[in-house]
Amino acid sequence: MVRATSRSDLHHRQIYITVRATSRSDLHHGQSYITVRATSRSELHHRQIYITVRATSRSDLHHGQIYITVRATSRSDLHHGQIYITVRATSRSDLHHGQIYITVRATSRSDLHHGQIYITVRATSRSDLHHGQIYITVRATSRSDLHHGQIYITVRATSRSDLHHGQIYITVRATSRSDLHHGQIYITVRATSRSDLHHGQIYITVRATSWSDLHHGQIYIMVRSTSESDLHHGQIYITVRATSWSDLHHGQIYIMVRSTSESDLHHGQIYITVRSTSESDLHHGQIYITVRATSWSDLHHGQIYIMVRST
Repeated sequence: MVRATSRSDLHHRQIYITVRATSRSDLHHGQSYITVRATSRSELHHRQIYITVRATSRSDLHHGQIYITVRATSRSDLHHGQIYITVRATSRSDLHHGQIYITVRATSRSDLHHGQIYITVRATSRSDLHHGQIYITVRATSRSDLHHGQIYITVRATSRSDLHHGQIYITVRATSRSDLHHGQIYITVRATSRSDLHHGQIYITVRATSWSDLHHGQIYIMVRSTSESDLHHGQIYITVRATSWSDLHHGQIYIMVRSTSESDLHHGQIYITVRSTSESDLHHGQIYITVRATSWSDLHHGQIYIMVRST
């Protein structure tokens, strides 16, 4: 609960606030640990806030995190990440550019934008929650305003056994992708439209795939051969023989190629079709995948947008 706060240090989507009383021992990497009624700091680490608050003002919350009013919540699994909480009711009017991992009964989605997952769930297990995201099972939810964010999904059932390191790897039965853009990974679906997919991460349709090594986000891949016939929209389409993943970090594809055509190389991205790939070096939060075939017709303005038949 804060009375006043300085915005002089607000930058790069974080909120650094002034509280009445709080321990600064764990404060690091641009997050705020605020004054709460009762909460354990033993597991506070790696830039996030694990709190239990009574009341707080949201008027100035922007481009950062969300500190909300909760009734009760367990902190046993909280580590390396976000706030996993259970709330009864809360207003989302000012929620934007932040994070919210909650279990709510009812909530308004009208202003939800530029954020994470804003959902209405019935029940969810927190046993596997770790490294900063929420892995949940929802019954129904409206996605009309969902944009500029993470994964907005309606799932029936999904396994969380391999969920780790801050992303959501899910299996959905049916979902609309019309508004999906500027976001993260929308994966393992039966049917989905790619017409509006742009400015984002990986939007794929797969039949079967293993997520055992999926962690921390992006796609670093090793390809054997690839077709350049569909090169378009100003990106790098390459064929690599071998590559080292030692320097892979921070969400891009840094590769070493043996041979490649530079005629169309421009605007810095890589759109590829791979036959096979090794997952032995999968580490540090990226998705390493093997695809058989993929269409590049919708590739534009982003990362790798692929449609996988089998993997």
